[in-house]
Amino acid sequence: MFKSYASKITSFLIENKEINQDDYEVYKYGFEVLIAFIVNIAIVLSIGLLFNKIFYSIAFLICYCPIRQFAGGYHANNYTKCLLIFILIFLNCQFKSDKLLMNH
Repeated sequence: MFKSYASKITSFLIENKEINQDDYEVYKYGFEVLIAFIVNIAIVLSIGLLFNKIFYSIAFLICYCPIRQFAGGYHANNYTKCLLIFILIFLNCQFKSDKLLMNH
């Protein structure tokens, strides 16, 4: 899904002569990453709103995303799997933080 949208956006920009055909793969990959990032943020914030934990969601994004970007780690073989793992990590952090706060 992300690859399809990225391909359409890149093709649109090439047709409108905004970017060069030679740079197609570079832009396509960049848009894939950008779309995946936006979807991840939107889902985390939506879950935060759903559970009335928007502050924790924003804190998670501020802390986790830079660490994940620079520290590396597991790389899923597709965006769907990556998104699901990201959501599971987020939900795990949310529920663990609730338990920690309840114990104090």
